[in-house]
Amino acid sequence: MGGRSLLRRPAAGPLVHAVDPSNAGWTWTSLELHRLRNGDRAASVGAAADGRERLVLVLEGTARIELDGVDAGPVGTRASVFDGPPAGVVLVAPGVGVVATATRDALVAVASAPAGPAHRTAV
Repeated sequence: MGGRSLLRRPAAGPLVHAVDPSNAGWTWTSLELHRLRNGDRAASVGAAADGRERLVLVLEGTARIELDGVDAGPVGTRASVFDGPPAGVVLVAPGVGVVATATRDALVAVASAPAGPAHRTAV
């Protein structure tokens, strides 16, 4: 795989990293990493009409997840990425808007990729 280096310095704001096909030299997947303080929202997570499916992974802390404005509840229980149990995950169908709001300081990863036919997201 040719392409660009993925070695990046973290940004100072809530969006720590954003890697996508345009800046990584690959074709399909994107990854965002958000460091949220209690009450912060991961606004860039809310792209509903871009034809991409998403995986929202709460690596640390807790975030309340909304799907098209419907509260799906809090996700995540770990104090750090090194604590058990496994991180909380939400899979989101294409066309469904998703917003993560930290209910305590949280580290939230959002992976996305182009999707085929959509199926309804179930909570």
